[in-house]
Amino acid sequence: MANRLAELTEMQAAFVHHYTSTPGCIGNAAASARAAGYAENTEREQGYKLTHNPKIQAAIETANRETF
Repeated sequence: MANRLAELTEMQAAFVHHYTSTPGCIGNAAASARAAGYAENTEREQGYKLTHNPKIQAAIETANRETF
């Protein structure tokens, strides 16, 4: 997964981490965006954009494969 995360910004990589492994954030785009440091007033929009980014989708898939 390190290879996939290298293609992302620090905040995007944090989003992937929270989205795939942090209790309370797993599968929750808004909570993961907030935990990654995105502004609370834009967390829903950012979460949506992040989960629709092909590079982030690939990193999430890789992280999920390594977890399960």
